[in-house]
Amino acid sequence: MADFKKIWLDIKFLIRNYFFPMLFVAAFFFFASFASRSVSKILCSNLIINIENEDELRFLDKNDILAMLTEKNGRAFKNQPISETNFYLLEKFLKNNSLVDNVDIYNDLKGNIFVDLSFRKPIIRIMSVYNENYYIDEKGKKMGISPKFSPKVPVATGHTYSTSTYPDYDKKLFELATFISNDKFLSSLTGQIYVDFNKEITIIPRIGNFEILLGKIENLDKKFRKLKIFYEKIIPAEGWKNYKKVDLRFEKQIVVN
Repeated sequence: MADFKKIWLDIKFLIRNYFFPMLFVAAFFFFASFASRSVSKILCSNLIINIENEDELRFLDKNDILAMLTEKNGRAFKNQPISETNFYLLEKFLKNNSLVDNVDIYNDLKGNIFVDLSFRKPIIRIMSVYNENYYIDEKGKKMGISPKFSPKVPVATGHTYSTSTYPDYDKKLFELATFISNDKFLSSLTGQIYVDFNKEITIIPRIGNFEILLGKIENLDKKFRKLKIFYEKIIPAEGWKNYKKVDLRFEKQIVVN
């Protein structure tokens, strides 16, 4: 009787520790194989493009993106097996476009292919004396321009290029543009940023016929605080037609003429 009980316990041990796990693994591979065969038969019924910030930034429209993807894919998507579409390569292709920030391509079991995309957000446009023409985005990276859309951001002109004295000058312009874009008053005020040969900055406001001499890109908080005092205290009393230049370069002074 004791031997029979021991044998039964051994059988239960084998069933619990080996049989059921093996059965589970076999079932998993069976259903995975079945699902894989089912997915491989799904044909694309529709390609749905969602652009996260299309109301704010209109560099490309949905037809542009569809045309780009179709050309890269080598054929139209509709009625083609989804399993033959390489989502990874298509995502990589779109991300190589300097206007595009993030891309996610996926499908459902109904045959829909989804393309979720967002554009990079520019904060300044660079148009130098050497005919350079590009944007710098909110992360400090260069991005190209679009013939379809020009966002309302400050335009930096003049000697915007880097030199041995001012290496990687884009970083300084990015610092200035970030400060401006984070302030509603400065964002609405600043139209053009002119960089002279000595890297001195002059701001041309969107409204008014005067220039704002900022000087080097340094002590921005102090300089722009003085500019706000000029707009809040001096212009209401004197009007802006009396001034041609507002100089913020000197410590604790606003020089106007």
